[in-house]
Amino acid sequence: MLKKVNFIATQCNLTFFPTFVQNTTSCHEFLSIMIIPFSKFHGTGNDFIIIDNRNGQYSLSSETIENLCNRHTGIGADGLIMLELTDQGNYFMRYYNSDGKIATMCGNGGRCIASFAVMSGITENSFDFLAGDGWHHSKIQVLENGLFYVSLTMN
Repeated sequence: MLKKVNFIATQCNLTFFPTFVQNTTSCHEFLSIMIIPFSKFHGTGNDFIIIDNRNGQYSLSSETIENLCNRHTGIGADGLIMLELTDQGNYFMRYYNSDGKIATMCGNGGRCIASFAVMSGITENSFDFLAGDGWHHSKIQVLENGLFYVSLTMN
């Protein structure tokens, strides 16, 4: 089934201070600054922070994810998705709910990360990817007006 995905894709850098070190002697020890490039996608009523983590350099705590998803003090999102490498397919979708807890899959999030993968040149318009609940097949049709139609099999 083709499902229309209206989304707003925004690419930004995320700067935050994940570590507070007590009893420090210099400013460099006081703050641990992390800059993470991310995209924000909105698809069929939900919005997601998407981080390309194919190099495996980002590991975020549940508390940090919850803070990032907070609509008042963070970026604001229904969830955070990490796109990671896998030996078995195009990529692995690691999905976290807005409370920072890992979940197996989110359909709207799957459609957004599939769109992100195609827009970023990571994969072609028809592909398989792995999520916490197993394999999914996605087929994306890009229309002349810039809208994406995304077909996604759910297990």
